[in-house]
Amino acid sequence: MANEARNIELLRSIFLFSDLSDAVLEQIAHRIQWRECAAGRQIIDHRDDSTDCFLIGRGSVRVIVNSP
Repeated sequence: MANEARNIELLRSIFLFSDLSDAVLEQIAHRIQWRECAAGRQIIDHRDDSTDCFLIGRGSVRVIVNSP
């Protein structure tokens, strides 16, 4: 339960989620999965069929778009 409260506070601090109701924030917070990634690790590929949303809590990412 403590993690869910932390997730709700995190979501409230992000402009994209700031206007959502407590009930909606709780639904989203319940689905958050924290992951720690090593430097240089690829998180997602542009060809992936994922519908996931990635929020970067600490650190930075580099986006590379491959094109012919």
